[in-house]
Amino acid sequence: MAMVTFRRISARSVRRFGGVFVLLSLASSHPLAQQVTPRAPTNVRIVKGVLNGTISHGSQLTTSMVGPASLGVAVTALRSTRTGGSNIGTGGSMPSWIPNAPYVYNNDPSNHGGIVPAGGLTIDGFSVPAGAWVSQFNDFGNDSLFIVGNNGGPTASFPGIVFRGCRWRGPAKAPGYLNTRSGSHTNIWVLFSDAGGLGPADSQYNEVPFSIGDDTSTAIFYRNYISYTTTALQPNVRSAQIIENFIEKITLYYNGAAPPGESTGKHLNGISFNGGTPAALVVRNKILLQSPDDAGRTINQTDAISFFQDFGSFPGTGSNLDASIGYQVKDNYLGGGGYTVYAGMNAGKPSSSVQNMVLTGNVITTQWWPRGGSFGPIAAEPAWGSFGNLKSNNTFTPSGQSW
Repeated sequence: MAMVTFRRISARSVRRFGGVFVLLSLASSHPLAQQVTPRAPTNVRIVKGVLNGTISHGSQLTTSMVGPASLGVAVTALRSTRTGGSNIGTGGSMPSWIPNAPYVYNNDPSNHGGIVPAGGLTIDGFSVPAGAWVSQFNDFGNDSLFIVGNNGGPTASFPGIVFRGCRWRGPAKAPGYLNTRSGSHTNIWVLFSDAGGLGPADSQYNEVPFSIGDDTSTAIFYRNYISYTTTALQPNVRSAQIIENFIEKITLYYNGAAPPGESTGKHLNGISFNGGTPAALVVRNKILLQSPDDAGRTINQTDAISFFQDFGSFPGTGSNLDASIGYQVKDNYLGGGGYTVYAGMNAGKPSSSVQNMVLTGNVITTQWWPRGGSFGPIAAEPAWGSFGNLKSNNTFTPSGQSW
């Protein structure tokens, strides 16, 4: 199968100066450059237990609750797997690192996945349809994978792929470890996995492990551990479900200067949405931008969670897997950055360009900056109380004051 090449944005393509958003670079061919057509997620649903699980807030997450080790499998027990930049989807052969056999759901470290059998399976609280592929307990190093689905063609949609208990670690530049082609019409699950760089040194530079830019696909991230990178998640998809992930040690490699061979330095983000996505569920995550980072560099930009209208507005018309509408940012534990949260409203955009943005129950730590971020807790705020936008019960810790 021929290799597919991609264009994608860097970790952040818009820099904020004094309330004005300045465009630094724009890939006009990015699949989200056009307004998406809102559609509910298909062929996938969430089991209620995931949303009413063992924790009630992101502040309760620990490293022992995320990644392969939380399934009882140490990263040293994962199978070393090299992909050679595999393409995954309709028309391509099954990768050799996925067993061509029915998948059995268990935590045996020798179980490296398979094919979801007829009738589908519930995996870690998510309903996964028959025919989906499962990659389990594989260590991919710093190799990349490309999900191409049905290539935007007339063939049947690829049901999707589950990465469970997998690992991606090492020096890597954009486009990162896991990417999609526009028009893939598929579903991606990343569950209990571990990703990022190997440390804070410039030689270990890592950028955006997961950048999924396809407005026809869904992406689900659950109980993953991500560290030592510039931006952890960039899920510009039809529906992004980001639940109980632990993101920390966001790193200012090269002290903000451009890495070798690149023209600009990188912005730092925990989770970054860049416009056009009609729905997102971001609940009970722990996202921390410590300052200084582990190399001693001050971290005073950019955010733990951001919504920016780089490639479209935030219409809020899509459905999440729990049947909620729009952007549900709830019960997360956050800290650091310039502003800890950017809530979707670019300067000069109409009020109606952000709808159904709901921020509630989120706690910001003042461990590194007195107001959460170096400039404050939140910016780019939409018209609260209008267009379904709601901000309530968000507090600082330890003071308990509202933000």
